Amino acid sequence: QPKRINEEVAVFGSYEVQYWTKKIMNVEPAIEQKALQEIEHAVESISPEDKRAYLKAREERPHLFEAESHPLKFIQSCGYNVWEAAKRMISYWHERRELFAERAFLPKV
Repeated sequence: QPKRINEEVAVFGSYEVQYWTKKIMNVEPAIEQKALQEIEHAVESISPEDKRAYLKAREERPHLFEAESHPLKFIQSCGYNVWEAAKRMISYWHERRELFAERAFLPKV
């Protein structure tokens, strides 16, 4: 099938994932599950010091964490690059804490 304008192919392990302007299409659940496992490994490799706000949100406010920063959202927005997704997810919580201090761990109104 010919490649359309603005269509890209991301390589994830041995899989190719086609997406159209960052919107992932036709991704098998097995690939999503593998990506979720891989992002966990990527997050583990980042020092606890650099992911302090991320860890606080995940441990103290798991429902908020899942609702507002589910890892799959970051994986998809990064074209299934789990390392970039891990960095962005951690950065999200760091920036949120910088802006809102302890209120960062309360739901958005």
